[in-house]
Amino acid sequence: MPEGLSWPCNDKINSALAPAHATLLTQGPAQDAQSAPQVHSQKLIKVLEVMQMEKYLSIFLVNLGLLVSGFSSAFSGILIQVKYHMGNHGIIMPNEYTLGLSYSGWAQMHKVAIVMLTILMIFHLVRHWKWYRIVVKKRLIRKKQQVVTLTILFIFVAVTGLIPWLIDLMNGDEMLRKALVEIHDKLSIILTLYFILHIAKRFKWFLTTFERMAGSAAHSIAR
Repeated sequence: MPEGLSWPCNDKINSALAPAHATLLTQGPAQDAQSAPQVHSQKLIKVLEVMQMEKYLSIFLVNLGLLVSGFSSAFSGILIQVKYHMGNHGIIMPNEYTLGLSYSGWAQMHKVAIVMLTILMIFHLVRHWKWYRIVVKKRLIRKKQQVVTLTILFIFVAVTGLIPWLIDLMNGDEMLRKALVEIHDKLSIILTLYFILHIAKRFKWFLTTFERMAGSAAHSIAR
């Protein structure tokens, strides 16, 4: 059984094996004794293959979503910093377009990307919560420093990005909002560097997982 793959529930196995049971009932006792183990084995293998495929597909799609939303939020955020925040002394020209979008367009894109990234990241953290507990419990933080730092940076960037958004919606303290935005901008640059390093180290995983899923799909179709 693949690592991390839990045994399927009885209902799922029974459902998958139902056709085999119906076939065995129509056969003679001698034939039943010879074919039953083989039929059960084949059906169990198919169930496990389907569950393995679903697991890989789920993980792959979440990580792909993190990659796309992470790149989108980083690119739009850095563009907003360089083009509209730096050197403008708080004055933003609403009709000034960059790469076909105005400031409001890039701001909306950044917000959508951040929301998607936050949702996927929460799902990712929950899924790997056991890993984080082991790292802390066994004092492996120094050994896993890059991933731990990336996680902490993301939390700070998310907090310093979402609070100014809420302050703006509630017409709160503008000075506090701008101060948090400045912190958010600086931390985002560091986070982007860690994000690139993290993806670079796991790029091979994307290729290997995609090839594995494609191979499993081709194998299932061939059978």
